[in-house]
Amino acid sequence: MPNFGLTETNDITFSWKPNSEANLSGYKICCGIQSRSVADYDFCEDVGNPPLTGGKVEYVLSGLTENQDYFCSVRAYADTGKKSGFCNEINFIAEPVENTWSATPPEEFPTWQIDYNGDGIVDTLYVDNQGMWLSRGSLSAIPEAPILLSSQFANWDPTQDVIYIVKFDEDQWYDIVGFGYSGVYVSWGIDGVSTSAISCVLHEFGYQQGWRVGWHKRDKPIDINGDNLPDIVGMGELGIMAAYNNGDRTLSIASDNGYIIHGFGYNHGKGWLIPHHIRRFVDIDEDGAKDFVGIGNTKMFICWGIKDSNGFPTGTFTSKEILFSGNFCNFHGWKKDKHLRIFRNMDGKRGKEFVGFGDSGVVVLKNIGGRLLQGWSYVTPFFGRLDGWGINNIRVIKDVNSDGRKDFSGWKNGTHYVVLKKADGSYGPLLEWH
Repeated sequence: MPNFGLTETNDITFSWKPNSEANLSGYKICCGIQSRSVADYDFCEDVGNPPLTGGKVEYVLSGLTENQDYFCSVRAYADTGKKSGFCNEINFIAEPVENTWSATPPEEFPTWQIDYNGDGIVDTLYVDNQGMWLSRGSLSAIPEAPILLSSQFANWDPTQDVIYIVKFDEDQWYDIVGFGYSGVYVSWGIDGVSTSAISCVLHEFGYQQGWRVGWHKRDKPIDINGDNLPDIVGMGELGIMAAYNNGDRTLSIASDNGYIIHGFGYNHGKGWLIPHHIRRFVDIDEDGAKDFVGIGNTKMFICWGIKDSNGFPTGTFTSKEILFSGNFCNFHGWKKDKHLRIFRNMDGKRGKEFVGFGDSGVVVLKNIGGRLLQGWSYVTPFFGRLDGWGINNIRVIKDVNSDGRKDFSGWKNGTHYVVLKKADGSYGPLLEWH
């Protein structure tokens, strides 16, 4: 049975020690939003039997829902079809993707590994000078020969264009969403092996409108107005702009000339910069509407999500307020490429706390009323950068030992470590967890 651990955030990289049986055929990664002790896993991906990396099996799982809590495990299977038991289950939250490009854009588009055609087996998509290719996975662990999914991406340039694979409408198929020269383009998935002709669905957020890779943040589409449809959001020159997904393959630009928040823009290189500053949508006060958080050079800002008279999110936001000042920011030694900074509900009460994994341990900024954070303190000296924990090491907050208290849990070099919370609210020593 594999010894299982996580090694990265965002697109999640799983690694485990290989099985030694001669008749080993492959592995399946199974995940769900509940532990298998409560319910069966929601999906399994057959990853075959990949070549070893540093003596371990590694596999990148993409397409997880950002901010969703997942429980995952791995099992092996033989060429006879016999399956092993599940290995130790891990629990993590899929963090929002934070592009960390500098002002120098990437030289090539990423490779996507997702179950593109819905058969439970991972597929691979990539872009070259001929277009978007699809290599379908198979139970034999030998992928099928690539097929040209769309030749219309042949001339797309990673130094000025951005591409995502996302379920953008209400059907079951993945779509190709691109920020191109003239705006937002979509090639709609049809049947898992073909796509529609590419079309421009919105003349905004493109190179022609002044958007530049490395300067202006255009992340994977996310739902900001609570209708379960991913919207287009861009962090541009002067502020945050959005176009709402109408569900009928059209987009509606936000009413204030596209702006949902003024500020937090690039501002000719004098404002908010992708390599240094965090800008994220997260429901801090847990009222059902996403809020916008910006962690800058010296202050942490918040724009609260606004709801309508019926209590539904509108996808609009208040003017910015200072959430906290004096720590956890770029000029105070906290760096985006070194220190994990997240928001989590630590005590089950309404409202998320700020949790920062710094150089010397974990600091928590308490939420004392939904919209009020104050009283920070270091709660444990472990899981810090100086102990070898980098930005790509998974660290989560969960009740490891089922005592009703939130513990710190992390994986490093294939080993699972925990720091348990005590009944008095303090934390214990660092433990290896088996």
